[in-house]
Amino acid sequence: MESDKKRSRSPRQARTRILVLIFVVLVFGFSAKLYRGPADRWINNWGPASVAYVVFFMLLVFLVTPTRRAILPITVGVLTMTCALEFLQQWHPWWLQAARSTLIGAGFLGTTFSWWDFPAYFVGAAVGVGILHQLVPQELQSNSASLRFSDRL
Repeated sequence: MESDKKRSRSPRQARTRILVLIFVVLVFGFSAKLYRGPADRWINNWGPASVAYVVFFMLLVFLVTPTRRAILPITVGVLTMTCALEFLQQWHPWWLQAARSTLIGAGFLGTTFSWWDFPAYFVGAAVGVGILHQLVPQELQSNSASLRFSDRL
């Protein structure tokens, strides 16, 4: 019974939860990126920071389309985008280097290509799928096709 009560949320409540999670993931991701201590190279470059990166973008897109059937396209799209951005790190025009020289630019665009980022991206996608499935409002699960766009906002 408790589980049904938790899952029965309005679209507005679901979006509020998504926004809170976006903030938490941002803080976690940047904290991991700035962490100094044992295993800091792994944490900064290939571990939790990269997982948070993928989860952040999945939540951001899910904020616009919080339906169960959007989860797979969001996952594939974000995973494709993050992998493309990883390959883009091998390209070094001056304007991209200028963007990467800022904390936010380095955080979102990355600075150095590494094959080790790819496993973390896939782990992030798996974590993101689990989170998104928990966030789908009950009302949107049962009758998402019948809701008007204005009802989803």
